[in-house]
Amino acid sequence: MAVAIGDFRRSTEKLTFQLDELASQTRACSAVLEKSSELVEEVDLVSRQIQEEVRKAEKAWSNAEEVAIRAAAEAYSAAARGVETAIQPLISELTVATNQRMPRSWS
Repeated sequence: MAVAIGDFRRSTEKLTFQLDELASQTRACSAVLEKSSELVEEVDLVSRQIQEEVRKAEKAWSNAEEVAIRAAAEAYSAAARGVETAIQPLISELTVATNQRMPRSWS
């Protein structure tokens, strides 16, 4: 009977050691799982940010033609105003010169 009790005690000690090892491995696995979960959340956040930037880029590209047409119209308008402003003094001088040199019978 003493042998059986000794065997039981050794088996119990081995089982206790194995349970302690299993508990330690479980804690390590839990830590890895928690870190993995954090990384998945970070990847998900970055993924959503990338999707938003892609959406913005797609929208910008879809509006590119409209923006180009509007910019061209504004540039044309600004150029026309610039030319008009630039030639206005010349027109004024020509008008004055023409009025001064024109015979009175033509007026």
